[in-house]
Amino acid sequence: LSAFVEFNGLQAFALFDSGSTADTISPDFAHIAKLKMYQLENPVTLQLGTKGSRSKINYGCTASYQFKSSKETIKSKEYFDIANIDHYDEGIG
Repeated sequence: LSAFVEFNGLQAFALFDSGSTADTISPDFAHIAKLKMYQLENPVTLQLGTKGSRSKINYGCTASYQFKSSKETIKSKEYFDIANIDHYDEGIG
């Protein structure tokens, strides 16, 4: 499932992934949306579903966002890992 989620007035194309345990934002979108990123003291290895697809998560951020549907608006503030993700600006697990 994918939809648009708003950060600082900008629309992020988000993947809702029930099999993921992480919430992520791409570095490019985090920079464009002017999200305050910080370096993690203990980088985390990101293991994807295919062999050899690993990278380190070195940065994170806490950001407010909102998701609008035809019936309601959901607003929240959460922690996100900053990670290189393909095709999407954000991944929500």
